[in-house]
Amino acid sequence: MTDTREIVVELGRDGPTEAPPPEVSWDAELRAVTLDGPDDLTLRVVGTGDGNAVRGGDGHGHAIRTGVGDGDAVREGHGHGDAVRNGAGSGDALRKGHGHGDAVRKGAGSGDAVRKEVSANAAYVGIDVAFAKNKPLPVCICVQEDKRLVPLPLKRHDLLPPGGRGNATALAPTIVDKFAKDVRSYIEGVAEVEAVSIARIAIDAPSECRVEGQPRRLAELAMDHAGIKCFTTPSCRQFAEIGRKVGAHLAAKKPESQMPHANQLWMLVGFALFGELANVAECIEVYPHAIAHEIGAGGNRKSEASGLRAQLEAASMWTGWPGTKKDEPSFDEICFGRADDRLDAYLSAWVASLDEADRKAFGEPPRDAIWVPRISK
Repeated sequence: MTDTREIVVELGRDGPTEAPPPEVSWDAELRAVTLDGPDDLTLRVVGTGDGNAVRGGDGHGHAIRTGVGDGDAVREGHGHGDAVRNGAGSGDALRKGHGHGDAVRKGAGSGDAVRKEVSANAAYVGIDVAFAKNKPLPVCICVQEDKRLVPLPLKRHDLLPPGGRGNATALAPTIVDKFAKDVRSYIEGVAEVEAVSIARIAIDAPSECRVEGQPRRLAELAMDHAGIKCFTTPSCRQFAEIGRKVGAHLAAKKPESQMPHANQLWMLVGFALFGELANVAECIEVYPHAIAHEIGAGGNRKSEASGLRAQLEAASMWTGWPGTKKDEPSFDEICFGRADDRLDAYLSAWVASLDEADRKAFGEPPRDAIWVPRISK
């Protein structure tokens, strides 16, 4: 297995305090750091305590995430996925998990959470499904402010989304179900702290297997007709066969990086998320590439800083964010993950915020549809 290499960028008030390495680009207007390197690179952004939101602790209440075992972020508590953090400095919180990974704020007494009264303020969630090792799930939670869709600054929170366990473990139902429960706990924890009510969740993944006998899901066939490329969702029988192939691959001690069907295993995580998060709010399927296509920005590669910026600017014509208010979160603060993952999570949350009349379905709702914004052209 290839080890990952971490690049650390320190942000001051005016941007990086030193010139970033060639794999990293900085967009001053968006205040966004983008990693444009290979998959074995990870990016950590730290601040200097002057108000910039950061990953990593600096003694001002920001949390340090420390990997244990196979890299799952930071555990101390019950179960293998309860997210916590081991803080340093005057304001870093230690979060103890209880139950199946619930909550979590700075505790009083024996760990009882300091809670805010939950209001009726609606919030909308976008999830860019990922299960790679060491990768915190990109979850973006947004609220409406003056007809603008503004993301909450989740990196300022003491809460962390759960980290992936690796695609090989996507075939283990107990691990995947635990991950889904931890995601639910994270979302509900943020909602409690922010005093919002989760109204709808958009997930960048299919909700279930393809129906036997169909060459593709109806939503995927509609994507084909529109010229939008997407992976084929296997049937349940095909997933069983994929499991046998993966088992044989690993039994032969071949590298996980060469596992067959790695570009479909993550869908099993999506199935579990739909099943668990339906207990929180309505869940719909989205596909960020289709969203970008719908707003005329699908030709821009979001893995490149210029392409990412073009997609975000195209979306902002409809969402109103990013704006010019200084107290609003920067792009770096809205959720965890690489810059393109954060963009996908925000685009997903945008679709979650739209009423059905303001959305368009590829496929046939409710079970076989991918939703995008209904754009007047």
